[in-house]
Amino acid sequence: MQSFGSNTWANLFLLLIAIFGLWRLIRSFRRWLAMRSLAKRIGLAYRGDTLPAALDGVETIPTSVTRFSNVIDGQLNGIRVVAFDYGQGTRTLGYKGTAIAAKTDGDLFRTIPKNQGFTLERSEGWIVLHQPNGYNWPGEILSVRALEKMLRTLG
Repeated sequence: MQSFGSNTWANLFLLLIAIFGLWRLIRSFRRWLAMRSLAKRIGLAYRGDTLPAALDGVETIPTSVTRFSNVIDGQLNGIRVVAFDYGQGTRTLGYKGTAIAAKTDGDLFRTIPKNQGFTLERSEGWIVLHQPNGYNWPGEILSVRALEKMLRTLG
């Protein structure tokens, strides 16, 4: 009978890492599909990981963001809207969140309860609603269902 040696433990460890990596890949792919579907359903364009140039200079986007993903952009009820996922830090260990930016002077987000943990900031004619660091530690992005509900209340 073979003993449970160090190679077996190393192989088990590598297998667990591979399973975790595959799980994250599947989650990312499902989010990508869901965000593309949401954009199509509500008449927005899916932009991938590129923010529109219109948001350049807007200082209310969470600081020290290192990446954007699942950017959707367009007009809802005559208002320019951009929603996106963002990350800070490394891909695996960093903070993640979701933000919605709207080009308006009005109070579009008045229907969102204050206890939902979002921060509302204004800059350059944009209102940006985002999850502040630490609120949803370890950093879960907003569900597509919740994001759609928020977007449908605009205007």
